[in-house]
Amino acid sequence: MKKIQYLSIFIVLLCSSFKNIYLSKKELQQQYQSNTFKSAILCLDKDSNKVWIGNYSYNYAIVHLNNSKKKRSIHLGEKFRIENDTLKGMVYQDPPMIPQKANVAMSDIDFIEIITATKPIPYYNLDSAQQAVVFKNDSISKAFMATGHNKWILVSKQHPSDSIMIFEQACYDLEFADGTKTQKGVVRKLTTDSIYISSAFNPEAAAFERQVYSELAYHKKDLAIISILKKGGWDTKKLDAVTYDLYPETDNSNSPSHFYKLHGETGTIRLYRYWFTQVGFVKIFEEGGKIYW
Repeated sequence: MKKIQYLSIFIVLLCSSFKNIYLSKKELQQQYQSNTFKSAILCLDKDSNKVWIGNYSYNYAIVHLNNSKKKRSIHLGEKFRIENDTLKGMVYQDPPMIPQKANVAMSDIDFIEIITATKPIPYYNLDSAQQAVVFKNDSISKAFMATGHNKWILVSKQHPSDSIMIFEQACYDLEFADGTKTQKGVVRKLTTDSIYISSAFNPEAAAFERQVYSELAYHKKDLAIISILKKGGWDTKKLDAVTYDLYPETDNSNSPSHFYKLHGETGTIRLYRYWFTQVGFVKIFEEGGKIYW
């Protein structure tokens, strides 16, 4: 089975690889001063523009040696590192694509060419992006604690041990007495008797589903159905709101129901929210109108 997997990787790289991406020995040494694993490696494309390359084992480095036409191939990934002035990693010999250790003295290296099956990502400043995420999340936490927040607890009349928690800024699939439905709608505000919720995660998600985005306000007595994604993710379960007793409370938790996270491979800062399902709360985000979790 492993031989088939390695052969598949080799075929993918031959058929759909991005080439003309380079890494100098100096840049390699700077990035690998510590032995910590890096999810991406900073390289240069053919126009000398900085790009990020995913540090995956199906990408590999062609090591060009000093004063020679000789080359060595070493796959990227967790095994790719500098240790005792030696570049180390794995190479898959074909046939039969059996992984073997590869070692090249740093003093013998001229430069490195990267062959990757994943599209290079334009350069972004990783430190600045991480600082931006920290700032955004700190702002959310401060606002969350300063303004106060509420929650609704719905307790089953037949099975009091079963309950549903509705939090502000979390996402829910709800249906109201007039037939209006929300699809991963964001709870904007809760009071003792009313709920304020958006019709979708955001306007982009609504547009993707060809729906009109709107902000809704309903009395608690208008809540009719709570739909939850079943375990396995293929179907939904509808819970009748009249079979639950609703108890408004003040939420004393210190954890907001939304936060920002940096996607390290692209530099994209994404807004995540918690979405209520049968298995509990799942983190979701929107990209291109689609919702992912």
